[in-house]
Amino acid sequence: MDHILNELSLAGQFQSVDDFVQEGALPLADVLADIAKFGGTLLYKKSDFYLCNALPNMTFYDLVIAGTPARTNDSLRKLKSKLAFLMNEPHWDLNPQQNEKAIYLMVDNSGKEIDVSGTSVAEALVRKACLVSFAKSAFVQTPIKVKEKTEKTYDDVENVWQRGQVCDILQKAGVLSIEDYIIGKYSGKLDFSKIDAKNGFSLIDSANLSVFESGFRKFNELLWSQIPMDDALDYKEFHNNANTKRFFHKEIWNKGVRKFRITQEIRCFGYVEGGTFYVLRFDLGHLLSDLG
Repeated sequence: MDHILNELSLAGQFQSVDDFVQEGALPLADVLADIAKFGGTLLYKKSDFYLCNALPNMTFYDLVIAGTPARTNDSLRKLKSKLAFLMNEPHWDLNPQQNEKAIYLMVDNSGKEIDVSGTSVAEALVRKACLVSFAKSAFVQTPIKVKEKTEKTYDDVENVWQRGQVCDILQKAGVLSIEDYIIGKYSGKLDFSKIDAKNGFSLIDSANLSVFESGFRKFNELLWSQIPMDDALDYKEFHNNANTKRFFHKEIWNKGVRKFRITQEIRCFGYVEGGTFYVLRFDLGHLLSDLG
């Protein structure tokens, strides 16, 4: 899936260099990293994007490339190479796919129709691409409703502005497998590199994906000191006994097998090493869990 940088989302809304860095540049850098990580193809831009105002009185070019902040602000200097890339080709407006004689309309957050003809929003509609917007703008919604004026109904244009949204959209579009989606989005405190093929991702499908996500999200968000105290996770040791010994190798048992709850029926098994929970397998029917 191609992505198109949304120049309308940069409209002088940042009040200082630090505001731009924290609320604009860093979230955008996360999105760009996700696009690269999950195999996004191209990021199109409008060729004059650099003239958009980042601050009320300063364009993107003056702020990031040529101005004093680009030389004196340490945080901005560290991001400069990533942000300067936004001025590079490909530029969609050198070969626009939207009808230059047509009028394209977008519905904003208040329900009002706005003319977006000649913009990246209209181009994303025609190319069936995903918009990449700056946070802290009028474009913190997804999908965005857009249509050519003569059409009766609006189409959905996907839009991203923060970490994690790219893989959501790619998985929804069928571009990412469930395995790649989960590894990409929930690796952190969790590591899926040692998971059993038969009792791992093959047990997750579109019907139960959301409950697995809920469990993984909570596990990653809690501190290690909080995890054993959380009643919903029910994090505990899985005991090595005559009924369970065959399920894991001796070296795994020596590390200490643990489990936590995804739902009342689903459990996740693994071991902890170096502050990481290495996921080994899932139990959908609570059958294995009852044994130890």
